[in-house]
Amino acid sequence: RLTLAEAVSEFLEYCVNKGNEQRTIDRSVCCLKNLIKVLTPKFPVDRLTTDDVERFKKYYKDVKSNNGRNIDLARVRAFVNWLHRHKEMFDGKPPLVEMVKADKKPVSYLSEPEFAEIMQMDTVSDFYKQVFTFYRATGCRAQEPFLGDIEEHGESLWLVVYPDESKTGFTREVQLTPQQAS
Repeated sequence: RLTLAEAVSEFLEYCVNKGNEQRTIDRSVCCLKNLIKVLTPKFPVDRLTTDDVERFKKYYKDVKSNNGRNIDLARVRAFVNWLHRHKEMFDGKPPLVEMVKADKKPVSYLSEPEFAEIMQMDTVSDFYKQVFTFYRATGCRAQEPFLGDIEEHGESLWLVVYPDESKTGFTREVQLTPQQAS
C-alpha cells in the first residue's frame, strides 16, 4: 500500500521528469510537506477523501492567509489529479479539492505625485532614484536586469531575458536608452 510520503516522492520525480521549473518543484515540496504534516507520512493515499482535504484546509485556517492556503491547495489538487490519472486511484472519483474564498487585492501602483515626492526626498540617494526610475520606465521585474543580457539590435540596445530566467517562461525584451544600459 502506497503511503503519502512515498506518493509525494514519486509525484515530485514525475514533476522533474515532466520538465517543471525548479521553483515550481520547490513550491510543490513545501505545499506537500504541509499535507504530510496534517495527514502523516504513513497515511495510505488510496484512502484519501474530500474530508481529509477539508481537514487540511481547516488545520491551516488560522495559520495561513486564504491566498496562502490556495497556493497549497493548488499543489494538492495537482497531486490528487496525478494519483487519479497516473496511479489509477479513487475508482473514478478523486477527492474534491476546492479553493477557499480569497479577496483579490488590487494591484498597487505609485501615482505620479507620489513618485515625484520620492524623487524629491533628500533621504533617498541618487543611486536609488536612478534605480526607481529605471524600473518604472522599463517595467522590469526585480531580478530581470541581473538575469538578462544586453544585446545590440541595429542602433538599439535591448535587455533580453530568456525563458529559463523569466518568471513567465517567455523571452522578454525591453528596449533601453543608452543611459539605462550603462
